[in-house]
Formats: sequence, structure tokens, C-alpha cells
Amino acid sequence: MATGKRTTPGASANRRRSFWGFLRSELDAAGRLIDSEDSERRDRERVLVDALALEASRTGLGSAAMLIAESARPLSRLGSHALHFLTPSVGLLLGEQRLQNLACLLEDRGNLERFVDKVEELEERRGAPARPKR
Repeated sequence: MATGKRTTPGASANRRRSFWGFLRSELDAAGRLIDSEDSERRDRERVLVDALALEASRTGLGSAAMLIAESARPLSRLGSHALHFLTPSVGLLLGEQRLQNLACLLEDRGNLERFVDKVEELEERRGAPARPKR
């Protein structure tokens, strides 16, 4: 008899779905980052990044989130500009404010570094394997 956690079929998909739902709601709740004063924008970005890191760790997607963030870091600035450029057309489908907020987060590489560091810290506290040290 196995003594591990029992999961229901599709539980992983439900965790991912809830993470993406959380991401959408947090990007919406952040207000318009692009119109904020610099100090207020940094504070709101910090709160948003911490909330996303906590949710990624809570849902068990911490390692995947760190991998994606580390992979996206070199192109984050370019991705940010692409999102700003595509906002008028893609924003009709996904929400203009969401895309602008995501673009604002990607503009500053410090946000990605903070996200990875926060997820790593939360994963270590949770007892999950951490990424290898550089």
C-alpha cells in the first residue's frame, strides 16, 4: 500500500488553471501600472511579483515558474516592447490593462530576479528541491 499523497486525475491541470486565473486577476487588480508615478509603480510591482511568486509556489509550479523566468530574462526588455506594440490588437482578446501591466513588469529585469529569488525562498521553506547554485 502506497503512503504518498493521493491525487485525482486532472489535479495538476486544475492547479495550473487556478494559477493562470490568479495571474489574470492580479494583473487586473494592479490598476494601470503604466500611468503610475515611479515610486508608486515600483511598490505596486513589488507587491504583484511577491503575490505571483507565492501563488506559483503554493500551486506547486515554483520550479517551472523559475525555469520560465530565468529563460525569459535575456529577452524580457524586447518582450516588453513587443507587448506594448501588440496591445491595441491583442488587448481586444486578452485585456489591454493586463497586457500593459505584464509589459511593465517585464521592462525591469529586477522584477524577474525578485520573482525567481522569492520563489526559490518559498520552495526552500516548503522543502521542495531548489535550483542548482551558479
